[in-house]
Amino acid sequence: MVPMKFPLFASTLVWSISTLADTITVCESGCDHVSIQAAVDAAAEQGDVIEIGPGLWMENLYTNKQMVLRGAGPGVTIIDGSDSQFDSEPCLLVSEDFDGWETQERFRIESLTLRGGSGAEIFGLVRGGGIYIEFVPVTLSDVVIEDCSVERLGEFTVEGLGGAICNFYGDVSVESSVLRNNSAFTLGGAIFTEGPLQIFNTVIEGNISEVEGGAIFSGD
Repeated sequence: MVPMKFPLFASTLVWSISTLADTITVCESGCDHVSIQAAVDAAAEQGDVIEIGPGLWMENLYTNKQMVLRGAGPGVTIIDGSDSQFDSEPCLLVSEDFDGWETQERFRIESLTLRGGSGAEIFGLVRGGGIYIEFVPVTLSDVVIEDCSVERLGEFTVEGLGGAICNFYGDVSVESSVLRNNSAFTLGGAIFTEGPLQIFNTVIEGNISEVEGGAIFSGD
């Protein structure tokens, strides 16, 4: 009898946890929020799904929460980071909180385009034009990252890392995606990584690095 009870308990536990996640919608009208960052700010610390409607979203996003960002499709949902109020910002920055995530689930980005980002400047390093990832596991699926450029900002800028993606000690998986026409002035025209990286069924084309790793540079 005991072996039969354990699977039942486990399935009930998984179902109970999954029901805690909310779906938060973003669109121009009639949704929960009219900006993606507002939806991100309103999300729980882990597990929520943010569904982003069609449109051109001129935003630079930041979060230290575990969630799913899901668009209506690449070329349909476009997050454009070119209108930053700062000298340089990525389209999306994902990092853990000071206490770390309590979940082992991955941050997921699905079915959208990131374009026009310019990277996060931190201690003289400009990092990740499209997305900068720090210490967390992230999966990109059916995502296009294009026309992002990590450029030198001034005399105190030492390196530019990862035109499309910069991964600092996270765990990154890229699947069924396209990384094109991105650039970095030092390392990794498409991807710079200091941590695990997996790539599946992904097109990487037209990316440029001025020093090394036109497509990918790994510091591991």
